[in-house]
Amino acid sequence: MCTAILNKHNLLPKSIFDNILENNPDGIGIGFVQSGTLRVYKDLDSTDRIYKIYEKFRSKHSTPVMIHARIGTAGSRDKANVHPYRVNKDILMMHNGIVNIGSLNTSKSDTWHVARAIAKFRNPSNVLNESSHEYNLIDTVCGSSSKFIFLDTSNRYCIMNASAGHYDKEGNWYSNYNYQKTDYYDIGGKKVRKGTYSDSYNDKYEWDSYKSYLPKKQSLEDAYNGIIRELCIALGRNTPYGSKALKQEEQVMCDEYGAENAYEVAAYCVEYNLVPISDSYYIERAMTKYEDLYYKEFGVLPLDYVDTDSTTSADDTLAHGTEEDDL
Repeated sequence: MCTAILNKHNLLPKSIFDNILENNPDGIGIGFVQSGTLRVYKDLDSTDRIYKIYEKFRSKHSTPVMIHARIGTAGSRDKANVHPYRVNKDILMMHNGIVNIGSLNTSKSDTWHVARAIAKFRNPSNVLNESSHEYNLIDTVCGSSSKFIFLDTSNRYCIMNASAGHYDKEGNWYSNYNYQKTDYYDIGGKKVRKGTYSDSYNDKYEWDSYKSYLPKKQSLEDAYNGIIRELCIALGRNTPYGSKALKQEEQVMCDEYGAENAYEVAAYCVEYNLVPISDSYYIERAMTKYEDLYYKEFGVLPLDYVDTDSTTSADDTLAHGTEEDDL
């Protein structure tokens, strides 16, 4: 079962990050509030970059940080299903447990469906208010074993079913003990000893692994153009071919959404559910192809940690992907 941690103020050791990803090998993510804006960073296979971002944030801030490692029981193995999720521009959410609510989109996790449902509430922020109808509704969905954790841009947090987890002496909350070294995977509440399940587990997700659909000789430009084409399909535009037509369509979309590039448009459309669910999957897949090649070439992701105390503006770093140069 996944591991969720609400880190209140202190710096946690990297060993905790390494342990939770080893015990929950479907990806790790962190989320926090920086200058009134929600920031989320995810990785499928390594804690190195995530911990680097976390460590730098902690060196200057003592506000809450969400930490989550996933072992998938529903949905694809991809970064889009790694927690925390953005419910909207003001609320982050992560989850430990299983929610049996059915699935409209089989490529998405149960938590993604809950987050999408909350986003449709008239006032989603009420999920942090224990006396609200919205809180009681999601608390019912949570049940006795699942745990939902929310964080908003004011650094308010809410842990549903907190008593099913535990606190340490620093006040940090843990959904279970899988931040420690173990010899088993906890899969939907069933403990499976490591070494007896790992091979079949990898095979189970191989068909959906981003590595399986990433062409070996695809260029960074090809991957980027793939994002533009998927956006055009999702937004009902003519699908362009040829570099000139692609650039023209990109410029139109950037002007419309106030973005610097097609990647930012894609991230915005996916995060705020501005495209149909079926199209969202293909946009995310194209983004993952581009991210993989971008990271291999530059050592950072297109959108990554922004240090607001540095001399470089947030807009410049987001647009050019240089935010980790001074880490």
